Amino acid sequence: MEAVKVKLVSTHGAGDEFTGVLAAEIAKGTRMEDALRAANHAAAVLVSTPRDTIR
Repeated sequence: MEAVKVKLVSTHGAGDEFTGVLAAEIAKGTRMEDALRAANHAAAVLVSTPRDTIR
């Protein structure tokens, strides 16, 4: 699966975000491919969002 192209702000927490969303999606019964897409998207949003806008 190709990475989502974003303007990088910080990679801090990207792995945790990806893993957490992946685990949550799998726990909900989401198909693996869709769970991976959701996790990939969530990590992309995190790494492209300035820290002062995350609450």
